[in-house]
Amino acid sequence: MRPGSGVGETRVVPPDSSASLSGTPWATPIRDGHWTDPEGVNWHIRGSRLDERAARKLLRRPGVRVLHVYGPEPQLVDGSDLDSLLTRLHDFLAGNSRPHADFGVADFRDDNHNVLAVVEEYC
Repeated sequence: MRPGSGVGETRVVPPDSSASLSGTPWATPIRDGHWTDPEGVNWHIRGSRLDERAARKLLRRPGVRVLHVYGPEPQLVDGSDLDSLLTRLHDFLAGNSRPHADFGVADFRDDNHNVLAVVEEYC
């Protein structure tokens, strides 16, 4: 997502950017279109990667769970970890982030229609 970007934006990712220094592949649930949480619940993307307006709306939704993807082990975040992530995302959207920062946000649902906001952070 780039500030002011449109729906359906395509981001080109160099082949080696999805692996950490150890060579372990980074998780990519938005690209994959699905994610299975530690409890075995299957989550599927609803639509595609969100534009800025839709991402802000999803993240303001009461009770939405947030999955932070940065590296090979995605983490459900809440409390101060969520506040920190949202601050970085809002700084990025305002054009005040570190060079080469990028984020992707998508709306995921499970079979019971529970909502999960997936936030992939890239650098």
